[in-house]
Amino acid sequence: MTAKEKIRCALLDILGEKDIRDITVTELIQRAGVSRSAYYYYFYRPESILDGMTRDFMKQYTAIIRIPGRAAREADSALRLARHFYENRTLVTRLFFSSLHDRFVSELIQTYASALEGCDIYTQPGSVGPPEKVEDRNLISLYAFSTGYAFIGRMEWWARCSFSVSPEEILDYGRQIQRMTHTSFVSRLPAP
Repeated sequence: MTAKEKIRCALLDILGEKDIRDITVTELIQRAGVSRSAYYYYFYRPESILDGMTRDFMKQYTAIIRIPGRAAREADSALRLARHFYENRTLVTRLFFSSLHDRFVSELIQTYASALEGCDIYTQPGSVGPPEKVEDRNLISLYAFSTGYAFIGRMEWWARCSFSVSPEEILDYGRQIQRMTHTSFVSRLPAP
């Protein structure tokens, strides 16, 4: 493991104990087992380490979301996103449960919603006829943000549960919730 990797691992480890604002360079280099000069070769301050790790995470997150032809591969994209969260579970957990929570969640939702707003959205096919393209931009925006909040909410719940289920299972939970919500809503509608 390189000095840079050791420092990053040490930061994630310490973030489980305290907030980023309270971490010192001395504490980091002691935990990482590297020299001060090795630390300053790669980084300026602890916040810059976390910023870089978050940027790397978000870059890949954005790349997964913005796959051309997303509608045709929505299930594949969702699974890739879930796996991305799972592979970065320590970082994600630290970001969800730190003073950076609101900024992180906001960036995740905004990126997710922006990607969906750029896609063609179709109604789900009913019992008769093909799906229809939704043209109302306000409705598409509302759908994009609602879907983004729901997905990120599931990711945060997953982190709270220490990623105790697989990426496939978390997506299946999402599908079950959609069915439960739809069934509950439909059963409360007044009869025509």
